[in-house]
Amino acid sequence: MFWDRNVVKVVATAVFVVAFGVYAATVAPTVFLIDSSALTVAAWSLGSAHPPGFPLFLMLTHLATLLPVGTIAWRTNLASAFFAALAAAAAAVVVAEILLAAVTTRKAGRRKAARTEPSPAPSAAVIAPAMAVGGLLLAYSRTLWAYATVTEVYALNTFLTCALLAVVLRWRRTRSTRLLYAGAVLVGAALGVHYLATGFVLAGVLVLIVRTGGVALLRSKSFVMAVVLGALTTMAVYAYLPLAARRNPVLNWGDPDDPRDFVRHVTAKVYRSYVTAEEQGDQIGDLRRLVARELGPPLFPAALLLALIGLGTSFRRDRTLFWTWSVIAVAAAVWFAVYPILDDEDSYLLPLFVVLATAAGYGVATVARERKAMAWALVAIPAVAVFAHWKDRDRSNFRVGRDYAENALRGIERNAVLLTNDGHLWSALLYLRESEGVRRDVVPIQYSFLIRSWYLEQLVVREPALMASVQGELAAYRPLVDTFENDEERWRGDAQVRDEFTRRFGNLVVALVSRQLARGAHVYVTADVALKNTGVEGLLMMPIKSSYDVVPGGLALQLLPRRVGPHPIRNVAFELRGLDDPQARRTGGEVVERDIVPVYVVALRMRGRYLALLGQYNDALRSYDDALRIDPLNSGIRSERAQLERLRGR
Repeated sequence: MFWDRNVVKVVATAVFVVAFGVYAATVAPTVFLIDSSALTVAAWSLGSAHPPGFPLFLMLTHLATLLPVGTIAWRTNLASAFFAALAAAAAAVVVAEILLAAVTTRKAGRRKAARTEPSPAPSAAVIAPAMAVGGLLLAYSRTLWAYATVTEVYALNTFLTCALLAVVLRWRRTRSTRLLYAGAVLVGAALGVHYLATGFVLAGVLVLIVRTGGVALLRSKSFVMAVVLGALTTMAVYAYLPLAARRNPVLNWGDPDDPRDFVRHVTAKVYRSYVTAEEQGDQIGDLRRLVARELGPPLFPAALLLALIGLGTSFRRDRTLFWTWSVIAVAAAVWFAVYPILDDEDSYLLPLFVVLATAAGYGVATVARERKAMAWALVAIPAVAVFAHWKDRDRSNFRVGRDYAENALRGIERNAVLLTNDGHLWSALLYLRESEGVRRDVVPIQYSFLIRSWYLEQLVVREPALMASVQGELAAYRPLVDTFENDEERWRGDAQVRDEFTRRFGNLVVALVSRQLARGAHVYVTADVALKNTGVEGLLMMPIKSSYDVVPGGLALQLLPRRVGPHPIRNVAFELRGLDDPQARRTGGEVVERDIVPVYVVALRMRGRYLALLGQYNDALRSYDDALRIDPLNSGIRSERAQLERLRGR
């Protein structure tokens, strides 16, 4: 029958269609936060993204920007939905390959030697629901669903690693050399997306290969050819980065066009400090929290129980599969424990979640062998996940990222420079400016990137008039940047070099500000820069704050010449949709609460205080009311507002 012969293709296709339908309905309509906006710009412009560059992701996502509908950001978000749906389908195929493999059941006696006999081949009635549960449980897990609705690299990487598992499992079943080569190509491609997560899966794949073909296979001609093919694929993918850099694209992060910069960028040297950080937080606690959240109510304990049944069955019947899963899961968990980051931390656990989802699919097959009537009933588990996670994962109306940038622009006069250390704001402004042509008169400068040669060069190329005004200061500063980036021994050992670096940096920024103002243009800073009073950033802001007034108004603070008394300010209205609703905020994740809401509260509070100083009490009260809309439990805001009410009543 057609169904029996094509069950794997039919179910995998159905999983893709159902998953993609949900993703497409919940995909974000515009730019998101964290790295999403910058990745969108890099993909659209065929540029270079933050280390390690993600070349394959940029090339494939660029194809989505050619769609004739929606904004550029919506198109790249939809690409993630497509990749994630492919990942779910590939996970379903993994489950099928596990079930179709020639597994054996150990019947051990008292002696170590064990007699084995083949397990009966599963029927289509068992394979289909097992595939559906494995694929859809991954599809509607909180983590993959989150990355399926925004522009990020993790959905594509999850697809490639799931496809790798499926191909290698089929190789184990058929011993086809062509499949070994196909697996090598997938490894090379995945390394061009996110090589750390790929490494976790690759470790498990190597266990499977060695336990299947023996150590001798590693010395065989076919395996050597596979390694060469994988290496050539990786090199071909990464060749994109220097080729893209030579075009001077809109976003040319790291400028990896020569061997030294290429290696530094691809190896993500700038991020290595995370691994050696002394304060790593409660990584084990975070691991437990994220796993519990992934399989949390109402799925827990049903999904976890199925996964444990699958793992237990693999330990009894297919020890190679058990160790493959175990190595992948442990590798992901160990790396998570030593690499503390604030954003995207759950992405490093996606290989672990793939293991749990596919093991749950195997668990369904185990249960169905004895109780076939239960097999399709268990498909209700991922169905429940859709309803359980929809509210927190529906980003179809999430516009906080775009509103954040547009709110900042509302308070900025024409022909202005904005200095900021807010990565969310900088990348969203870059997207609006370059991809959609919004307010090209405003130049957003990422303040902390001014210590990087690639960023200075990009400003020189993209903003020649602005950088020509500080040509002398830039020429004096650049040799010190070169020392900072390329002579670590001298940098660490020579305090004079570090002091001179700080002084020259300050000279550059002060010159940029003063010459902008001297020609009648405008300069703004965000609160994270202006209010910093400690550390190197605090020292660098001292000459600016001693020479200029920092005046609130919008999300950005304006730098104006010193005067006696307050400056008149613009009372800028903010679009606060998605921020005054706790449920809407949750769709953006923890970053909204941690990074976005406090910026609005600080800006509104500063504006309220300044308006009160000007005697504009009604406008000041409206600023405090807006702050309370998004932070209603803020006792400091409530106290200041009450004092202002008393002042107005006098």
